[in-house]
Amino acid sequence: MTTWKTRITKRINLKTLSPALSALSLSAASLCVDAAINLKVLHDFNTAEGFIPTGQLAQGRDGWLYGTTISDVAFKIKPDGADYTLVHAFSSASPASPEGFLPTGGLTLGRDGNFYGATLAGGSNGSGTIFKLTPRGNATALFAFSSTTLNTAIYPPIQAPDGHLYGTTRDGGKFGLGAVYKLNLTTKTLSILHHFRGGKPDGSKPYAPLLFARDGNLYGTTRFGGASWAGTVFRINPNGANYKVLYNFALPKGIWPLGPLAQGNDGNLYGATFSGGTNRADSSSGTLYKLTPQGVHTTLHAFDSIKAFAHGAGPATGVTLDSDGNLYGATHFGGHYASDCGVLFKTSTLRAYSALYAMNKQLDGCFNERLQGPQSSLSLHTNGRFYGVATVGGTSASDEFVSDGKVVNRGFGTLFRLGNGLRPFIKPDIDAAKVGATVGLLGDFTGVTKVTFNGINASFTKVSPTFITAKVPVGAKTGAIIVTKGAAKIKSLKNFVVRP
Repeated sequence: MTTWKTRITKRINLKTLSPALSALSLSAASLCVDAAINLKVLHDFNTAEGFIPTGQLAQGRDGWLYGTTISDVAFKIKPDGADYTLVHAFSSASPASPEGFLPTGGLTLGRDGNFYGATLAGGSNGSGTIFKLTPRGNATALFAFSSTTLNTAIYPPIQAPDGHLYGTTRDGGKFGLGAVYKLNLTTKTLSILHHFRGGKPDGSKPYAPLLFARDGNLYGTTRFGGASWAGTVFRINPNGANYKVLYNFALPKGIWPLGPLAQGNDGNLYGATFSGGTNRADSSSGTLYKLTPQGVHTTLHAFDSIKAFAHGAGPATGVTLDSDGNLYGATHFGGHYASDCGVLFKTSTLRAYSALYAMNKQLDGCFNERLQGPQSSLSLHTNGRFYGVATVGGTSASDEFVSDGKVVNRGFGTLFRLGNGLRPFIKPDIDAAKVGATVGLLGDFTGVTKVTFNGINASFTKVSPTFITAKVPVGAKTGAIIVTKGAAKIKSLKNFVVRP
């Protein structure tokens, strides 16, 4: 396996570059296609405090954003970009790496207020771990993967309403093509729910985290396998029953889904494919799609690197939905011809696509680099703003790295904020529960006076200005959670499902 720990061989200060190159950088300033949209770099990573950020950002109970870097650092930062802080340093020195190292997929927030993630290496078996990380920076290995059974967990697991962690591995399993797993947090025991077989009957090599949907099932994607060996969308019950391939990708409707699925308020699933979308091999650059829970597929947008390079190409992430059902995401390529660093985009379920912002490597960061790290979906904070990371680029001094025998120049990556802000919203720590269950809520609760579940008053406890708990009240039905703050009412992004 190609090591993620690249060796720094030479420091190059961007200020010493020739005036001609500096002028070129200025003339290639980032293109803001939609004048109402702006991008702000909140942090430029560097060798002193973590570099090459990858994976998904997680909003903590304190309202800060938490993430990881390939350089074995977990960090946090305020939503306005202030107070970047190292939370934990993972160690690659054996045997001093019980929690593992190379946490490439980012973090996910658990219902206990702690964060959960996965590493590609380290642990007692040397093949990575599933770990718990407290907001104060204490890391604990919950399970150690093995090269002979299960390994290469690229993304962190998700926590379902039953309290267990669910995730995928790209490798291992009975057929060596990856698996779906369940980790019991009480007993610390891991069970494999499905071994991917590949070929026509099944998918293989999942690269993305799972989605827990409103119907109580887990949904996910595989990059390969399926009827055309071009990837699949699958469904499985949390107990491992009723596994089913819902959709087989094939040209020209898109191939190789690398990112996770998102579910809209309409109950449908939304995602992206890295390639495909047209009948021409030279310009098949990926798609955005809708899939019903029954497996009916609709292409929402087909990227075309020949006819519409500026609109982006090759989305390597999933999509993130706002309260109006619009989809936001990033492409791996396209945008500026000079930088080819990808774009940030928006589209609606009615197929109205627009490129919002074209990335520039030396200013904003870049998605187009031959790193094997995951390209994460945008994170929507409860303040109504999108956040993301670019694995390379930015304004920090660029170093030379040796990777796969190739010397390349690149910056250390950025953390950015997109847009002028949507409406603030409330985010529950689970999307479904029975009457009487306690639900944690993330948001701004300064001056909160009332919490309702679809119009029914709920008792609540204010834990902090950014986190409260509320009990699902008797008589509540599926619908929005609404918090009242004086004359203002703030609602949940999705309808909360009240289970019988």
